[in-house]
Amino acid sequence: IDDYLAFFPKDWGDEIRGIASVLEVDIGDVFAYNIAYEIFGLCTSVVAQDDTGHIYHGRNLDFGLWPAMNWSDVQWDLTTDLRDTLFSVNFTQNGALLYRGVVFGGYIGALTVMKADALSITVDSRYDDNHDKYLIDYLLNPTAAHQWLALTTRLAVEDYNDYDAAIEFIHTQSFIGPCYIIIGGTKRDEGLVLSIGPNMTLFEEWRIPNALPQNDTQQAPFYVLETNYDHWDEPPPFDDRRYPAEMCLDEVGSKGINWNTLFNVLNGRPNRNRLTTYTALMDTKNGAMVAYKQYCDEVDCSPW
Repeated sequence: IDDYLAFFPKDWGDEIRGIASVLEVDIGDVFAYNIAYEIFGLCTSVVAQDDTGHIYHGRNLDFGLWPAMNWSDVQWDLTTDLRDTLFSVNFTQNGALLYRGVVFGGYIGALTVMKADALSITVDSRYDDNHDKYLIDYLLNPTAAHQWLALTTRLAVEDYNDYDAAIEFIHTQSFIGPCYIIIGGTKRDEGLVLSIGPNMTLFEEWRIPNALPQNDTQQAPFYVLETNYDHWDEPPPFDDRRYPAEMCLDEVGSKGINWNTLFNVLNGRPNRNRLTTYTALMDTKNGAMVAYKQYCDEVDCSPW
């Protein structure tokens, strides 16, 4: 474990050691917990702008498809347990607010973060043919040449103060596994999805002006939307959260998009499902961020 932690940025390896010490648990368990989202998660992220160019960023974080389901209430055990560890955090430096985030207790990476008047970041899991290959290679031979997703996004929000600089930094990084990074800014059209392959095998940008809705003569593109599948491919029929969300957003339109309507999209099924732990909303320009624990116990709730 020390070999892995030695390649964590800054002194963050010591954060893992500190958490293990305080909780009196094995350090290997804390390390595994902190890389679990890199291996498997199911989420939805949206960056949308209204007709004035004001940017809103929202996300659902879906996680817990293992190890078991509680069949008495048809809920994933791990998802239920994770909800109890959630909290919102103000990260400070020298007594001043640096950025805000939504975190699971004991987790040190950045899955949902916002720096006021600068940028917002969420991440979604991505799967490709190399998903396991580069991960296994890294675990067998750890190196400073590659980095974990959620640690890289934490570096981006801590060390960079604007949208373009954060994107440029991320572009230089080699990731251990495939991923999506969704970034919002403060100005018109500042929203994109980065589709990233491990070991620099892919880096694709999908920005609002070229995004959604597509081929709509009634309105220009005003949002990007990412679940867990490449936007240039069709989502699988067993997990189509993309098109229901697209239909809602297209109906709302740029004139109707705001804090409340974006929440309604993310709160709608199947984007809210039995794996959803929380919904977060971020308004970087105004520095506002809220998050809500989410539950899906209706009879027709999707398992994911």
